[in-house]
Amino acid sequence: MYQRPTYDIQISAGALINEQHIGPDYTQFNKSDTIRNDISALGVDDPTDMVPGRVKMAYSPIVVDDGEPDRLYSVIDVECRGHDPAVLPSYLTFLSTAASHLGSTVQDIAWPTKHIKRWTLLKSVHIHKKHRVQYEARTHFLTLSLPRLTQSTADTYLEYIQRNLPEGVAMKVTRHELQKLPQHVKPSSEVSV
Repeated sequence: MYQRPTYDIQISAGALINEQHIGPDYTQFNKSDTIRNDISALGVDDPTDMVPGRVKMAYSPIVVDDGEPDRLYSVIDVECRGHDPAVLPSYLTFLSTAASHLGSTVQDIAWPTKHIKRWTLLKSVHIHKKHRVQYEARTHFLTLSLPRLTQSTADTYLEYIQRNLPEGVAMKVTRHELQKLPQHVKPSSEVSV
């Protein structure tokens, strides 16, 4: 008769909620407690999926298959604009770290020249024409490219970086999609490939 394997699991600090851990049966216990549960209670079908010190959640993501393959993008260009020059280098570190976790690389990082817009206005509304004040707005730019991405990876990455966009930074995304030639377009017999 088959007997289910059991595992001794030490809960890692990654599952902390209010300085206590949540167990697989959704009860709370202390950090140092070691629990012994059978593998079905942990939501793991294959014992080789077990990672020491981690407990897998007992849910499966919803996969919608509409029958269409993922689109392929040759390049995705990202342009960020901001008024604070210290924020953009920090955000670039975040962008490249997030891309490396998805197995992609950030290429063609450029810092275009800043754009300065100045206004000269009268200090008072109607009089004292000689007394003026100047205002200016500086816009700093950051451009980068992400080569060879699928649609699912691009959507995941772009949603993540846009949700974590710093305050005062705007983003513009341009996608360059790879497509097949239509069937009515055929190579010319005069052109040798």
